[in-house]
Amino acid sequence: MVDNLGFICCNIDESVFFKISDYKLIIIIVHVDDYMNVITSIKLVDWVKNSIKEFVEITNLKKIYWLLNIKLRRDWKVDKLMLFQ
Repeated sequence: MVDNLGFICCNIDESVFFKISDYKLIIIIVHVDDYMNVITSIKLVDWVKNSIKEFVEITNLKKIYWLLNIKLRRDWKVDKLMLFQ
């Protein structure tokens, strides 16, 4: 699936895929039957979701607050993502 969408598998972690499109970075992190995307352009969010839906059924759970027992917090005013253990 990720090959068909033009993503490249990370050499260090085979569950991480990335793509650079129009100078914007897209990262997809896969864990068992869950995935999270990190995208530098809000316009690309819909493209990623719709593209993945062509291959597998997905459920959009909206914002992510926890990942692998790490709390995630986004400060949109200063454009930062913070991780807490």
